[in-house]
Amino acid sequence: MKIIKLFSDAFVVIIITASIILLLPNMLKAVGINSFVILSGSMEPLIHTGSVVMVDSREKDIEVGDIIWISANGDLNSI
Repeated sequence: MKIIKLFSDAFVVIIITASIILLLPNMLKAVGINSFVILSGSMEPLIHTGSVVMVDSREKDIEVGDIIWISANGDLNSI
């Protein structure tokens, strides 16, 4: 009986963890934060090829020293 309870608890933890992992990107996207993978070396040496970055596309002032990303349609975002 204890083994069944142990597997049941582990299953619940796995389901909750998987749900968070799958829902988190959508929740962030809803508030204007997107994730991208850097595909080229154009951001080197600060951001390496293959790195995952979070882009804040909410309206804000850009300051000296901010890393910016310009989308294909010309929108300006900060990383």
